[in-house]
Amino acid sequence: QRRYAVVRAEPALREREIVTEFRYQRLFVDYLRRALPDVPDLELVQFAAVVTATHNYVLRRMVREEPPVRAEVLRDALGELRDRFAAVPADHAGEIVVAVFPRGTPARRIAEQIERRTAE
Repeated sequence: QRRYAVVRAEPALREREIVTEFRYQRLFVDYLRRALPDVPDLELVQFAAVVTATHNYVLRRMVREEPPVRAEVLRDALGELRDRFAAVPADHAGEIVVAVFPRGTPARRIAEQIERRTAE
């Protein structure tokens, strides 16, 4: 908590922290460009930004909160991001459903039919 209070109170330290976060995000984007050359640049930047923001948010909570936030919180949050940004989440790759209904079909009826058909 003390470090957080000092950084908040000192403009030069706040500025330094912002620059460090930006550099970290830029390095991550550079890595993703090399590792995933076929992925559009905007998607790489978006993914790097959300990972960096999540990482920093959880780390700040770890520093400020009593009792401290456990590392598993960060691991789980990053895992959720990985699944959210995956083209098709690995655990659902064989479970894609495409449903077509006439315009105006009530949502309740759509939900009932999908539930009935996918339960078969």
